[in-house]
Amino acid sequence: MTAASELREQLADTLEAYFEGRSSLSDYLGWEVLFTLEPNRTIAPAAAGDAARLSLLGQEFLMDLRPLEDFEEEGRAVLAKIRTQPAAVDAAAD
Repeated sequence: MTAASELREQLADTLEAYFEGRSSLSDYLGWEVLFTLEPNRTIAPAAAGDAARLSLLGQEFLMDLRPLEDFEEEGRAVLAKIRTQPAAVDAAAD
């Protein structure tokens, strides 16, 4: 497994924990801050971009600017992309 694959797996695991109720939106937001730091942004820019986009949606929910469903819909799409197309995602990002 490449470093980029491992980082995408971390993102997927974190999203699964949220959707299974083992973590909260706040947990995700705290995790994302560290995940999107260097060198992860360079190693897996697509995963870092997905994580940052989800963070923005989560922050906007907390500021009453958008519904939580926006975060969850995008989170499910990112998770599905990672889980159903890992080879394609790896080839595009590595």
